[in-house]
Amino acid sequence: MSGDLHFRSVDGIDDARTMVRVLDGVWGGWDGAAGIQDATILALAHAGNYAEVALLGVEPVGAALGFFGEPLGDVLHSHIVGVLPRARGFGIGKAIKMRQRDWCRQRTITTMTWTFDPLVARNAYFNIEKLGARPTRYMIDYYGQMSDGLNAGQASDRVLLSWDLTVDTPPPRRVSLRQTFAVLTSDAGGTPELHDAPTDCAHLTIEVPGDIERLRREDAPLSHEWRIALRQALPPLLDAGWRVTNFDRAGLYIMDRT
Repeated sequence: MSGDLHFRSVDGIDDARTMVRVLDGVWGGWDGAAGIQDATILALAHAGNYAEVALLGVEPVGAALGFFGEPLGDVLHSHIVGVLPRARGFGIGKAIKMRQRDWCRQRTITTMTWTFDPLVARNAYFNIEKLGARPTRYMIDYYGQMSDGLNAGQASDRVLLSWDLTVDTPPPRRVSLRQTFAVLTSDAGGTPELHDAPTDCAHLTIEVPGDIERLRREDAPLSHEWRIALRQALPPLLDAGWRVTNFDRAGLYIMDRT
């Protein structure tokens, strides 16, 4: 990979088609049927929403699409961000999010939201630790059955994140894992185990597999067990007022009482 990273706003059908090709390369099987068609991307861009392709030199390596949400004038919902596999490891994903943040700040937008699969540990770490976004809601099978190469054949559970754009990302507050109670853990064979939290604990952890995508390929039934276990662990805590404050590299959501 060579060249300087820069961004090109969608300003015609060729740009929109480039975005579709990039997204197809990220997700596999995107092809405008499982995702968004090029004409829709173009319409959203021309209506003033965020639609850009990231390029290294002249090579498209990433893409991002977002649209305004409520309250209008305050929120941008970042619907999709993708970086091609061959371009990962160069910080392009974070550069795209910083670009989105700058774009929003120029328009006095104060909050960005997006969804992600809470079983994907690397995305949880990036969103929560690197960016400082915070989970606000767990949504079961949010998109229904999806047909792209990464999500086909599994429930599309998602967590909604909120990112405060009015401040630079603060350093995460550290909590010793010795001070936490583990609500969801794995046994010696990698099977999820749920535990009832004491009423007087102040910090909780919820474990997820280190590489759920590999687990899906190698043991689909076990990956489904993790989906069900996470559904049983995380949503009730969020609904009860607990908040996710950190994500440990070991694959642990760390939660505090609000």
